[in-house]
Amino acid sequence: MMFTETINHTVYRQKTSAVGGLTLLFTLFFASALGAQELTDEAAIFRQAVEQKRPLLLIFSGSDWCAPCIRFNREVLSDTGVEAFLNDRVIIVHADFPQRTTLPTTLVERNEQLAERYNPKGDFPQVLLVNPDKSVRTLLTHTGATPASFIEEVKLSLNRKLEPSTSVEREFRASALLMGSAFEFTIVANDSLRAAQLLQQSVEEVRRIEYLLSEWIDTSQTSKLNNVAGKESLNVAPELYDLLKRSLAISQLTQGAFDVSFAGAGKLWKFDGTQQTLPDSATIASAVKNVGFQKIQLLDSSRVFLTGEGMRVGFGSIGKGYAAERVAKMLKAEGVRGGIINASGDLRAWGTRPDGSAWRVGISNPKDRSEMILWLPIEDGAVATSGNYEKFFEVNGVRYAHIIDPRTGWPAQGVKSVTIISPSAELSDALATGVFVLGVEVGLDLIEQLPDVECIIVDSHDQIFTSSDIDIHADALGQTKGGR
Repeated sequence: MMFTETINHTVYRQKTSAVGGLTLLFTLFFASALGAQELTDEAAIFRQAVEQKRPLLLIFSGSDWCAPCIRFNREVLSDTGVEAFLNDRVIIVHADFPQRTTLPTTLVERNEQLAERYNPKGDFPQVLLVNPDKSVRTLLTHTGATPASFIEEVKLSLNRKLEPSTSVEREFRASALLMGSAFEFTIVANDSLRAAQLLQQSVEEVRRIEYLLSEWIDTSQTSKLNNVAGKESLNVAPELYDLLKRSLAISQLTQGAFDVSFAGAGKLWKFDGTQQTLPDSATIASAVKNVGFQKIQLLDSSRVFLTGEGMRVGFGSIGKGYAAERVAKMLKAEGVRGGIINASGDLRAWGTRPDGSAWRVGISNPKDRSEMILWLPIEDGAVATSGNYEKFFEVNGVRYAHIIDPRTGWPAQGVKSVTIISPSAELSDALATGVFVLGVEVGLDLIEQLPDVECIIVDSHDQIFTSSDIDIHADALGQTKGGR
């Protein structure tokens, strides 16, 4: 289980009794750290929210004993940029659990009611945006938050249209920067507080996976595995072991066009705008010697051995799809009947929208991202797209994109985008990369052999190719066939 900086209400009750039976008190006031005026009447607060047409930023904390609360207040809420941003847009309310302060009974009574409605489990800190009609708009992220990320998360929530509180099903959303990408979670529910809690669980689940898989985090199991490459085997979590096992199966299926060991060669390329020249061929050839899924040994008892000392594994071509699939499975188990997870273009959808219609996924034209070449209705499946139009640089008129052919060490050529439709976000993510590397002819031939998998390929000449059964998935806008 991932550690999150949240302290539970029940722990606080035990602690207060141990230090002399202090009474559990909630302090409701406009945050002094943000220079707001104190209001002690809950009804007055919501009246003001209605009059000003502003949501509440409701913060549950233990200001003089809860370390994560103190850190969040010091590093985020007290930031001058955050103060200025929030004061212009929300009504800020703190619900505090001080251990050393005795507060008026009127505050205690009103704030107990507030806690019963918005923080029944007593988690600290907990940060919510609450609509003037008292429905929860968003459960905000506090773990690992920075002033910039917190402002962006609040901004995304505020930009969404306010909807009245109702028992009728509607869509609830949350966004977060995770795994180096923008994630958006959408679920269908009729309880705003429950929806907010589930969305927060979704964010935390992806963050847990990121800290397991990321090669950019020194403490992740992937980094630890890379550090002992060629030296010794490493016992890894069964979850990581199983993901590697499935990755190797996809590598065999794609003849090495998809390969998590590509990271050994990928370090030669930078697609952040800083690279203007090509690596020399000898350097690339040397790096490719460290690449090859056949060099990854899966031993007994979840032990993994990377046989080459310069080997590295990375899950950039399957990790986001895996995370989306895990979150969808978790939400289904929680009884969420419909939703869509968008991991920067890797999507997993299930069920329907509140009005019963299917989720519709637009496939953009790589030549003009604002134009959709077709729309896909998805009721229980996944869509992933790999393209050469987001991370690339050009040398002598030739575009070099971030999708590397693991077999050569060079960026793949001949294709602009590949979209894969399958039952699994993990599979779609991996196959989108593999087919992009394989190219139109070989890629289409592979997809035609796989049950319940379809693809759309746009080649370097802007010709569109689709697998033979794509019409059962697509609601086309314009031409969607070419060459097949």
